[in-house]
Amino acid sequence: MSDRSAPGSRLRLDWIYGYRGHQCRNNLYYTAGKEVVYFVAGVGVVYNTREHCQRFYLGHNDDIISLALHPERSLVATGQVGKDPYVCVWDTFTVQTVSLLHDGHTHGIACLAFSADGQVTHNTHTQIVRMMACVCALLFTFWSLCGNSLTPKRGIFGKTGDLQTILCVASAKDDNTYSGALNGDIYVWKGLNLVRTVQAAHGVSPDLLRRKQGIKITIMSLN
Repeated sequence: MSDRSAPGSRLRLDWIYGYRGHQCRNNLYYTAGKEVVYFVAGVGVVYNTREHCQRFYLGHNDDIISLALHPERSLVATGQVGKDPYVCVWDTFTVQTVSLLHDGHTHGIACLAFSADGQVTHNTHTQIVRMMACVCALLFTFWSLCGNSLTPKRGIFGKTGDLQTILCVASAKDDNTYSGALNGDIYVWKGLNLVRTVQAAHGVSPDLLRRKQGIKITIMSLN
């Protein structure tokens, strides 16, 4: 018993119990493979109900709080909390990373949505990616694919709407994006610009319905 070195073995993740429903929205989906994708703590989970087995995505270093499923239902994007949170785009079949999105967010990525006009390629999977980020000074960033790189452009609020907490986002055709604010307002975006505010559209704390058109990634992070 004189050998005090660590044993030559490793832990293996076998099963994850539970589901993160607290303070999260739109984070449980069926994939193209008829499996269920969701997250618990810092792990993305793909559950095969027929074989009662799970696969795990381990690309995050803190708790996941948001998830979006690509319309072709094979890719997902997940966002996390933390001092320097980021978004992972990954494949539900292989549970491998396709892309990582960093843009100086703080505290957490609260909401994600793929846009309607995103297309899938073999190399990068997503043709167009759009991101919205809400922090202390409300940051809204649109991502687009240039060659093999994703480049961000900041959204322009102008004087059309107040800077406030955003709870949900959804993309539609014709380069339109909609975001729901804490006070019940809906913000309507055209390209990079906030073009219209629908005041008190749903009372307090709207939760935008998922649209049937609509794929860029829209990402919201909250302070």
